[in-house]
Amino acid sequence: MPLTVARSDPLRQGGSTSLVGMVARDDSTAGGAGGSESNRSEWMTGPTLPDGVWQGQRLGLPESGPGSIASILRRAGGIAIDWAIALMAANLIVDADVLLMNIAIQASFFVLYLLCVWLLGRTPGHWIMGIGVIDVASRGTLASTGPVGALRALLRTVLVCLIIPIVIMDPDSRGLHDKASGTVVVRTR
Repeated sequence: MPLTVARSDPLRQGGSTSLVGMVARDDSTAGGAGGSESNRSEWMTGPTLPDGVWQGQRLGLPESGPGSIASILRRAGGIAIDWAIALMAANLIVDADVLLMNIAIQASFFVLYLLCVWLLGRTPGHWIMGIGVIDVASRGTLASTGPVGALRALLRTVLVCLIIPIVIMDPDSRGLHDKASGTVVVRTR
């Protein structure tokens, strides 16, 4: 039996309103807040920046080139490379069942990410993709500011391993892990 809503509606067919019809029509006809098409789709696209404003402008970063906000594609590529390195390291160290192997892979990734961000300001995946982690307050380059510090690297690593904080982003493409640690991922080349 299809999902129905019993109320008067121009899209009623046979005494009921289909869920597809309710979703397809404008919110103003459904007794909603009278939102427009842009308001309805904003939750899917996320927050946007006004025209003429680029990602990182509010942070004092350039629009493009070295020092600008790293794209999500570069960041995802860096994580994938780091995960592949952790997978290879875990396979060399541990030869066990699936559960223990998964724990070893996660532990390898954790150690790799923590040490590299703490000591170098970027992981091997970041280096290959041409990106790095910098402190938002100093806005310096990796060469001038160095790593972000042990505690912030630890917080950032824990949040990256939880996955969810890295996919919740602000208009500057800074995830919750970046905001919590006071860092930003920028292009280095």
